Amino acid sequence: MKILTLISLFWVLSAQASPKVEKDLATFRVKVAEMRAQFDKQPGNAQDREWVKAKLQHMVDVDQYLRGLPAVTQQNQYTEEEKQVFFREYFQEFQAIDSRHTGDFKKLLKTHGWFKISVWGETADENAWLLTQHADQDPAFQNEVLNILEKLWPAKETQPKRYAFLWDRVAYSAQNPSQRKLQRYGTQGDCNRVTKKWERAPVEDPEQLEARRKLMGISESLSEQQSRADQVCSMF
Repeated sequence: MKILTLISLFWVLSAQASPKVEKDLATFRVKVAEMRAQFDKQPGNAQDREWVKAKLQHMVDVDQYLRGLPAVTQQNQYTEEEKQVFFREYFQEFQAIDSRHTGDFKKLLKTHGWFKISVWGETADENAWLLTQHADQDPAFQNEVLNILEKLWPAKETQPKRYAFLWDRVAYSAQNPSQRKLQRYGTQGDCNRVTKKWERAPVEDPEQLEARRKLMGISESLSEQQSRADQVCSMF
């Protein structure tokens, strides 16, 4: 789920709600509220390293729960009309949660700088990267972080593959396709609404794509990535 953008999916304003969809969306909202309430039981202290790590993990947990939600459309055998209603509402929730996370994460980053592996550990670095990767509503911020990671990955303070994924994310420019340029590592694409297949965005020097991915520590092959992404797209 980490690499896909859902911006173009099923924005249908005329479809009507159904009890099934309303129930699933209500369950989602309750779950997110419970996750937040549970985290908020911890005293908030942006100077406390353990609290900051927990805050990063909490935001990622909500992020991944959000991005796993479309599976209910298959599990509960939605009709096409029900899918349209679901994704109309889901997209609004999707934007609101990502925006909230980006704002909270930027405050932490302003206080602590990047969450270097040598100081914060591998998990904090990964969580910080994921929150940046999903900050598509703030492309200037993503580009700012990209410049930071460009200096950190050679020093092993972040994984090179995280720099590679973010490089492609910035190049893909999900919020402004007119600014889109060729990606370098083949990590970004979108679901084709007709074929239900994932389509990789154009890549620079495609003959050397696998070699570039290997150099940056991306272990997943192009075929494995395609298969995984196709499974996700089949839900829409």
